Amino acid sequence: MADFIGESNIVPAVMLEDYKVRFKGLTFKCVDAGFGKNVEVDVVIRPEDIDIVSPEKARVVGKVVSVVFMGVHYEIDVDCGGYEWVVHSTDYAAVGDTVGISIPPDAIHVMKKTRENNIFDAEVWPSEGMIYIDNVGFAANALEGYENKEIAMVEIAPEKVQIVNPQDAKLTGTIKSCMFLGTHYQITVSCEENDWIAHSEEFMEDGEEVGILVDAQDLILTDKKE
Repeated sequence: MADFIGESNIVPAVMLEDYKVRFKGLTFKCVDAGFGKNVEVDVVIRPEDIDIVSPEKARVVGKVVSVVFMGVHYEIDVDCGGYEWVVHSTDYAAVGDTVGISIPPDAIHVMKKTRENNIFDAEVWPSEGMIYIDNVGFAANALEGYENKEIAMVEIAPEKVQIVNPQDAKLTGTIKSCMFLGTHYQITVSCEENDWIAHSEEFMEDGEEVGILVDAQDLILTDKKE
């Protein structure tokens, strides 16, 4: 079932850049800006802001699994590949119908997540078994299906980011912030192009220079960049 804030659908997403957000495998235009580049966010879409259209006119297509008349509109659940969108419409659709759903840019409301993963653009080099982030090469696995110089999105959990002495790493940066979260410190490290988030049991001073390491199995390529 869909998750809700009030009567809204809420979907995990990635803010690619200002006015462009990606969720459920598709990139959408939106009206929000200022979240940064490749930042994990939540997208909130109210049921009445989603339009049901013919499948050939839609990028998102699914099957109607529930219809309830609410007095002034129908509440329609549409299963799109395992995720159920809740739609409010004055137009009737029958259970079992294949329909398209249309989500206009001003219907997409972007919200910050309280917990974040690192999501970066990476240049993939399968011939070397490497990906490049912040102009530094990292050994990576599962590069089949990519071509040299292709750009992909890579996801790295903060607890998998190793903070080491700067002389022990090719990628270095400075501590931007250190915040205690009850069981660990959340460290933000400012590198050449990106801010990295790491979890650590140790406090670190703002401005301290550190190195960053990530093991190959902890670099998760999630999507080719459009």
